[in-house]
Amino acid sequence: GDGASDGTAMIKAARIASQRNLVIWSSLFSPGSSRHFCVPLSPVYPVLPRIGRPDAVIQSVVRNRKGRAMDKPLLEDIQDRLRAAREELEQELDRQLEARRAEFRYRLHRGKVRFDREMQALQKTYRIGLWRYVTGARIATVLTAPVIYSLIVPLALLDLSVTIYQHICFRVYGIDLVRRADHVVLDRHMLAYLNLIEKINCVYCGYGNGVIAYAREIAGRTEAFWCPIKHARRTPDPHGSFDRFMEFGDAEAYRAWLAGGRKVKPFEHPNP
Repeated sequence: GDGASDGTAMIKAARIASQRNLVIWSSLFSPGSSRHFCVPLSPVYPVLPRIGRPDAVIQSVVRNRKGRAMDKPLLEDIQDRLRAAREELEQELDRQLEARRAEFRYRLHRGKVRFDREMQALQKTYRIGLWRYVTGARIATVLTAPVIYSLIVPLALLDLSVTIYQHICFRVYGIDLVRRADHVVLDRHMLAYLNLIEKINCVYCGYGNGVIAYAREIAGRTEAFWCPIKHARRTPDPHGSFDRFMEFGDAEAYRAWLAGGRKVKPFEHPNP
């Protein structure tokens, strides 16, 4: 039969199979295909508290002949809820940060940290002198320090390279520029309880990690413009745009996106 009848048959099968704690999924859904496999239903329900019936799960993944989802994809629904949870988490982190600023009595003025004089004086009492700090260091720490700091050269070159790259290419392609200041944050040297060596170490760590995060965001936006396609297997901690990329193997979506002149965002399935 056609895709619609096949989908209806699968939904009916799922309702029956649900009594046995199974859901029928289509492995290769195409006209004339009758190959299916079963997965336990019990692991599905805890992840999807809003979906209470097996046919709702089936309708979210069964596709018709044209490859269009008959219902909102299950993964997309989870990702939407995850993004909403992330936004809520960001708001809560901002509230917590404001509370910490009040607790440790500092504020931001034109991007710079300003401590109250009393708090700054208290912090200085926790500072370890340079001589005591150096003489108390482990030999291995002293010997490996040059190796650690040798990375400043490639980090600085990376910083300069990606900055030049985005200011040239992103302007040509109409991609939003990445604000370097959002990623490269140098403020730990303002802490009075750190001695000179500790301040240099902290600034170096902040710079190195900031440059890598800055370069990653530039690379992510580049990938979103040129090749917004997911990989065949999951990768740990992908960049923020990756979850909205087109599915691996969805040739129709990719060609339609190219035909639209890359003007449609990659996570919006374009109509041919």
